[in-house]
Amino acid sequence: MDTFAISTGVGWQKYLNTFHDMLLPNLCVGTFTMQQEIQGGIVTNTYVNHENIDMEYIASLLSDLIYEIILPQQCAEKMKDRYDFAGIPLDSLPLERAFFKLIQPSIEEFEHTGKEILSFLKESVIFAVDGFVRFNMRDIYKNSILMSEFVMHHYMLEQEYQSFVYFLRMLAEEQISSIGEVLISTDAQKHYVLIDQKEGLPLSFSELTAADMPESENDRLLSQLLSLSPEHILIDHTMDRNAPIITTICNVFPERIGFY
Repeated sequence: MDTFAISTGVGWQKYLNTFHDMLLPNLCVGTFTMQQEIQGGIVTNTYVNHENIDMEYIASLLSDLIYEIILPQQCAEKMKDRYDFAGIPLDSLPLERAFFKLIQPSIEEFEHTGKEILSFLKESVIFAVDGFVRFNMRDIYKNSILMSEFVMHHYMLEQEYQSFVYFLRMLAEEQISSIGEVLISTDAQKHYVLIDQKEGLPLSFSELTAADMPESENDRLLSQLLSLSPEHILIDHTMDRNAPIITTICNVFPERIGFY
């Protein structure tokens, strides 16, 4: 029987167990036995003793392991360490899912990786998974980390936004309503206006109780709504419902919103 070994460096040993679990059910690919070398309770090598095994299939399986498990987990772990999510299980964060979507290879990339792995398996009896990923796939590996930074940046922004919305929602619930129903619309200059539906007249920003007026028109609109705390908020049908300020208003006053 011929033999080849799959090995990894420190911190990557868990992937040998994953490869073992992926290969074990596939007895149809040839006659083989598997043996794991364990040092200090940690798997250091997985030896595959085989006869007439389909090495192209093994290369494809290793390519699956790299793209579907190793790269997403490596990215997630690096971001977890970098953003100090210590003690939080990876599966409690939407990281691996996001990274998996980002680093999905094209058919050409997947096949190219499989061919490179097959070449290594033919030339050497030991295939070092971590070395292959870090050196032979260094551009993909680095780009995966960069894309992970992008995902984490947006994830953190989303977390901050949700905290911001939660705070404003609590503030809105504590406010006593000083007006029944208002309509959010725009004037001829496309500026936001609030209209008192009972009086049919636009409300002035002087209604605000805050000493300092926000500079942003979006902030002024939101501040006025928080100050007045209307019982009902109608949004004019001409408004873009997907505009960020409209989305935020709907999130802050979820049970008071209607569309006019």
